Parts: sequence; C-alpha cells; structure tokens
Amino acid sequence: MNAKILRATAAALMADDKGLLAMDESNPTCNKRFAALGIPQTEEARRAWRELIITTPGLADSISGAILYDETIHQFCQAEVTAQLLNEVFGQLYAQGVLLEGMLLKPNMVLSELACSHQNSVDRVADATVIALLRAVPAAVPGIAFLSGGQRVELAFCRLSAMNRCFEARLPWPLRASGSGVG
Repeated sequence: MNAKILRATAAALMADDKGLLAMDESNPTCNKRFAALGIPQTEEARRAWRELIITTPGLADSISGAILYDETIHQFCQAEVTAQLLNEVFGQLYAQGVLLEGMLLKPNMVLSELACSHQNSVDRVADATVIALLRAVPAAVPGIAFLSGGQRVELAFCRLSAMNRCFEARLPWPLRASGSGVG
C-alpha cells in the first residue's frame, strides 16, 4: 500500500468530529455481556451483534472506523488470500493456454489459522470458502475437489456438505471430496 493512501486513511480515522468504534473485546468479555442479557454466547450471536452495530443507520456520521477482534478479521484475510491466489493461478493457466474445461481444482477450504484458539463454525467456513471460489474460479472448470487439509475428515465433510446445501443454486461447478478417507 502506498504512503499517500496510508496517510489519508490515518487522517480520516482521526477526524475531529468522529471517533473509533472498539469492537475488539475478547470472546469471554462479550460472552459475559451476553449472559447478563440472556443472549446465547455463540459465534453466530457475536457476529449478528457486530453486524447490527455496523449497519446502524447514520453510524458513519460519528464513527470513522472500527477496531475488530481477531475472530472477525482472520478468516476474512484467509478468504482474500485464497481468492487472490486463485486469481493468479487462473491468470497463469489462461496465459499458458491450459484447457480449463479439462482440469479439476483441488483447493483448500478457507479456515481459521490452526493456531487460533477459536475455530469458525461449519457454516462460516462454507460461506467464506464459496465466496472466495466464486470470486476467482471460472465457470469453465468442470469441478472442485477438496482434500481434508488437516481437518478431521468428519468436519471436512460437514463443511463440504454445508457448501453444497447453502450454495447449490449459485455454484457453476460441483464441489466434491477427495482423499483417502472418501468412501
């Protein structure tokens, strides 16, 4: 990122009439607040809460930016990296004249970092993975087959099942499992 953009962003974040919204409280802190209000202490509830806040009409009139907790940011980064990598791969395949209709793609799923103490839900992984694929994989590719990628086989199958269940109508290619545990 160039220095001009960074300076402009920093200046916008520190505008005189606005503040920064701290949305970076830890899961235990957020869960205590939720418990006191009778709200389920789940990733989905925390995500819904954050979405409610950031979609509040007029919020941008007084808030210049938000500080996010790593529960929110890491998977978005992984999805973006996956989409960028796949865009580059398909650009190179196209440049080399590879027949896309004659290949299969075996990508990763978009997961939380393995070192992350909180792993995302099945549906969250399905959403992030399919969105990255839709942004980068041409419809000419006849199919996508996932390895478990270090996941427990059962969990990988649950995530793959969620991708097919939730996105079947939008997918230009079939999504399948691949590996020694398939059977």
